[in-house]
Order: sequence, then structure tokens, then C-alpha cells
Amino acid sequence: MRLRAALVGLAIVGGLVGAGLYTTSSAGTESVENENVADFIVGGIDATDKYSFYTAVRHQGDFLCGGSLISPTWVVTARHCISGKDKPDHVKLGAFTLSNGEAIKVKRLVPGAGDFGLIELESKAKAKPIKIMAIPPKNGDKVRIIGLGQTCAERGACGLSFRLQELDTRIVTGCQRMSGRELCVGDRTKKGACFGDAGGPLVVKKGDAFELGGSTSRTGSSNPRCAVAPSIYNSVPAFTSFIRQVTGLKL
Repeated sequence: MRLRAALVGLAIVGGLVGAGLYTTSSAGTESVENENVADFIVGGIDATDKYSFYTAVRHQGDFLCGGSLISPTWVVTARHCISGKDKPDHVKLGAFTLSNGEAIKVKRLVPGAGDFGLIELESKAKAKPIKIMAIPPKNGDKVRIIGLGQTCAERGACGLSFRLQELDTRIVTGCQRMSGRELCVGDRTKKGACFGDAGGPLVVKKGDAFELGGSTSRTGSSNPRCAVAPSIYNSVPAFTSFIRQVTGLKL
């Protein structure tokens, strides 16, 4: 999978449009390099679970980013996914391909600190939400990333993934310029998030269910290619106070 926030400048393929994407510059700063970029997972496999909580964030029928349903009316995503020129106007929940899923209109977009964002839905989703982890995953922990982003490392070199992808990876160290509310994920095995994966979920298996640990943000290096270095994710548990304040949810 490729990380949307990690890379920039995704070409429009098969009616898919990517939202703004983040990259970490050589100076270590974050910047939006393109307002119409999506990220994908590279080196993953077709999803082995239904992932009812997976959310395709869309604008006028085009795919922008991923997200995670945390309640019947609230979705976690990346801030740059909701702050670009093309604002999300609807989502598709439980999306297993680029075209399916439960469609619901967007009511409100709520940017948070850093690259964290929330989307409020106009009506309650039938899809089952995912629970947020009480404690963020730590270095060395096994995690799974999920997304519909590009599946090759070179920007624009391949089309989007038309089937939801998953990749089992780990929390690591080595990302450039990340905050205490972010996670460094992956390695240098040419597998990881890419264009179109931004905002999408990082999950951990707890018993028979998955819990949400992160949302895709950006690449963890200045390299313009996907999956050549670890990627940076928002640590969703680190934003629980903000989520409670905005949504009123009892997490």
C-alpha cells in the first residue's frame, strides 16, 4: 500500500482523485505539495477481513482518502484530507473496492492539531465502528495498515488499487521530525503506505476484534517514492481528549 500523506501528485486514474498529501522535507518540515493526491499500500495483499469501519472519503464521486468509522456518525481521518481545495462531501463505509460501500453525506469537517481530522456524518451509519485503543502501540508492536492507495512506489506509475489492501508491519523508529502524538511505521523492505492511503487506519488485533491505533499521515523521509522508508501515522489514542470534546463520545 502507499501512503497518501507520504507522497504527492497522484494522477487521476479510473475516476479516482487524491486529496492533499504530505511529505517530510529535507529540512524536516511538513508541507502540502499537492491538493489532489491520494496514497496507496505497496506490497500488501487483498483484504482478508470485511473491515466494516474502513471509510472511503470522497468528493463528487472521486476518492480522496481513507478514514475509520469510530461511531455511527464520526470518522477519523487526516487533516490534509479535509483541508484541500476539494472538500469531502460524502463517504462510503465498509468499502471493499473503489465503488462499493454504504454512502453517507458529510455534515461537518473538523481539523485538529497536526495532521489529525474528524468528519461528522449527516446520518447514522449501519456499518460497525472500530474501538480506539486505550494505549498507543509501542516500538516493535505488530500492526496492520489498510487502504485503497497506489500499489507501486513511483508516483503515477500504476493505477489505484481497486480492491482494499492490507499489510502487516510494525511500529519502528527512524522517522524524521515526528511529534509525540505520531507513530513511525514500517521499514525499508519496499512495503508500506503510498498515495491514496492517507487518513486510513492502522489497527491492532485484540482478541477477535481490531482496535484503531493510527491514521496515515505522511512519509517519514524526504524521499519522493513510497515504501522506501517508514511512514508517519497520527496516534489516534493521543487525540482521545480532542475527540471527546468535539464529538461528545464516551471513549
